[in-house]
Amino acid sequence: MWEPFSEYVDSQVDELDLNVEFADSTSGIGQSLINDQAEMTRSDIVLLANPEEIDVVGIVNEGGASVYFSGIATRPDSDIEELSDLEGESIVFADRLSTSGSLYPNYMLDQAGLDTGEAPYGDPVDYDGTWTSGQAGAIENFLNRDEFAAVGCDIAVLLEYISEDQWPDRVRERSGRWDDDVGSSSTELELVQASQSLPLSPIIARSSWEHPLRSDIEEAILSIDEGTLREPDGDVDNPISAVSPGSNEDYQPILDVINTLGVDLGDL
Repeated sequence: MWEPFSEYVDSQVDELDLNVEFADSTSGIGQSLINDQAEMTRSDIVLLANPEEIDVVGIVNEGGASVYFSGIATRPDSDIEELSDLEGESIVFADRLSTSGSLYPNYMLDQAGLDTGEAPYGDPVDYDGTWTSGQAGAIENFLNRDEFAAVGCDIAVLLEYISEDQWPDRVRERSGRWDDDVGSSSTELELVQASQSLPLSPIIARSSWEHPLRSDIEEAILSIDEGTLREPDGDVDNPISAVSPGSNEDYQPILDVINTLGVDLGDL
């Protein structure tokens, strides 16, 4: 994913020697920036854990969109018509710290009046929560295990199971995942609620970074438009297709979710 990006930025900024390194964890990436061992990365979690020490350079686009959505779905034969109907039910989510697969679905339940308790780290009060590995794990568990009344996850894995007419206009018009596969599966699910639009992961820089080329580098990154970067080699998940202007303020709604749920992102 990073080769087309680094090649382009290198070509746009004279005298730049861009070095791309990799860490084993999000925590490792965050510590590299905070401890002045690296200058930039792509990560929403590092930003959200260190909002006073990180600047947003721009928002990554995927499939022509800079936003994505979370959703909660149930089965067509269910009596669940709104989120409050999930009181006392079992719900499966993706990773505990996934914005679209855990944090936002639990926030939506909170806003519907349900007591989220210690979720996502511990047990909710008004419903039973189960967390899995990844978005695909959430939908797979829901489809194969009848004890779950609903699934909360990124709409990327829900779109094929839910007919077009159920999705609100904001999803139809702004989702980069919207294509001919929407509602194409023979397995049908019922949308309970879709989230507001959420900004995709940002390109971020540490606020303390001082370098004569910084502004030139950031300008080059923000000049990346659809078709600017070559296709990455191999099968790459979520490649960068463009970068839109953005700021820390774009991620305040997600910080509000984190604060509402009392989530501690730890030492990132």
